[in-house]
Amino acid sequence: SVLVPDGKPLQDSLYLLLAIRGVPLYTTSIPAEAPQIAVPTASIPGGVLQLMLFNGQGETLSERLIFNRQQSSPKVSVTFDKNSYARRERVNATLQITDAQGNPLKGDLSLAVTDDHYIRNDSTNLTIESYMLLISDLRGNIEQPGSYFRGNERLNDVHLDLLMLTQGWRRYDLPMIMRGEMQKFNDYELEVGSTICGRLQTYPIRRAVPNVTISVFNSQYGYADAVNTDNTGRFCFEGFEFADSSSFFVQANKKEGQILELTLNNPDFPTVERNVLLPREDIMDETMLQFLNKSREKYYYENGNMIINLDAAVVTAKAVDNLRMDRGAMYTDPSYSFDEATLEDMAGMTLLDILLQAPGVTLDASGEGVLIRNAVPAIYVDNMQMSMSDLKTISVFDVELIDILKDPTQTMLYQGGGNGVIVIYLKRGKKNVEIELGSHQKRFGYLGYTTAKEFYQPIYSVEKNRLDPTPDLRNTIYWKPDIVLNENGEAQVRFYTSDEKSTYTLIIEGMGANGEIIRTVKSIKRQ
Repeated sequence: SVLVPDGKPLQDSLYLLLAIRGVPLYTTSIPAEAPQIAVPTASIPGGVLQLMLFNGQGETLSERLIFNRQQSSPKVSVTFDKNSYARRERVNATLQITDAQGNPLKGDLSLAVTDDHYIRNDSTNLTIESYMLLISDLRGNIEQPGSYFRGNERLNDVHLDLLMLTQGWRRYDLPMIMRGEMQKFNDYELEVGSTICGRLQTYPIRRAVPNVTISVFNSQYGYADAVNTDNTGRFCFEGFEFADSSSFFVQANKKEGQILELTLNNPDFPTVERNVLLPREDIMDETMLQFLNKSREKYYYENGNMIINLDAAVVTAKAVDNLRMDRGAMYTDPSYSFDEATLEDMAGMTLLDILLQAPGVTLDASGEGVLIRNAVPAIYVDNMQMSMSDLKTISVFDVELIDILKDPTQTMLYQGGGNGVIVIYLKRGKKNVEIELGSHQKRFGYLGYTTAKEFYQPIYSVEKNRLDPTPDLRNTIYWKPDIVLNENGEAQVRFYTSDEKSTYTLIIEGMGANGEIIRTVKSIKRQ
């Protein structure tokens, strides 16, 4: 019915629009002489409905939210091969789903079986039904959403109507649609897989290098591809999909003597939220205390005394001063240094190119050596004086530290060091050293999809497992998130009981092939 201020009669006919999740489902006119209508709901899906009242000019006069229950909920039947079960015994259950008319219903289900002594299942909490039909369409926080779908349905309908009067919902702008104005949305490119993107530049003067072939390899999956850089030196590999923690090798095709710098875009990792457990004295729930105590007991039987297992810590940095002391250096504070980490980043360069990165070091007239303050410095490799030409014979991969000395109080300690000294220390006694990469090469750690893991359950049909003296203290007895119903709407599940006498709760949730919401709760005894 339409309420009019001061009880005055309507002058013009009005129009009613009923929509669900932004989709118009029903429209009708409301005559001025009889401002009351009845809307059939049998064919309207369950969920939050939006009713809007318009005048003849398409202006919105009023809006109302109502909740429409799912008219025909699927029927779930669970048949067990026994009424109760003993210790470590197999449970055979048959699930059958039918629609309101008794016809088999195809769909996908999830099943969780938990021990009631340690896991309390509160039906007033979030369920697939309360989420899909209620919470997903409302902005405000709904306390105990499951309670609107359990118990007295008539009383719940009253409570739901009060909820509709107090909750806002502005996901879709229906008045704009009625005026013929379409909302504008951001465009997003279709994701066809994962991507590895980057850029190729010259070094040290960073200029884009176009039309150079970039190759990518993944030996684990036998994947290889190649693309060319564009005019800005950028490139992108896309359209592949592999499991998490895959490693890729990316390399630019460079000419001999050419120094190129390959950079890859940083992967976008999701933010990790830190969850902190409450101190024991702050946990008042007795069920939670029982759960924690059982978890500790289970850990003891499986791993022994409670131990905090830390990941292995690997120290990668070296004390450079100790290295100089071990090699008998006659100085402690060089004017400039290239440590091992810096040299690793410059692995694709020659020793001569690396020295030119130091302040005050320039190339000599021949292009075959370096100068310090326009003078030829002394070269010492592991405390042995060598010539400038010997630098060509030293691989950067074999160098651990380079010091450049300019202070006269330090250079005077070396023969011929009046014009400065370049001190080079080579790596010693290193075995199985990982192959160093050039600046035109990169290894890329890939964040792919998570490999599916099967939920662990013991197989007590094997006698060795059945006679194992280790107590079976599982809280979650069974979990399977991907049960597929066959043509007859049936599925078979099997799992084994634990050691403790208790009652198990089975929660079955899922959706039918046409979007029907499925949920039921059953229980069995472990005697």
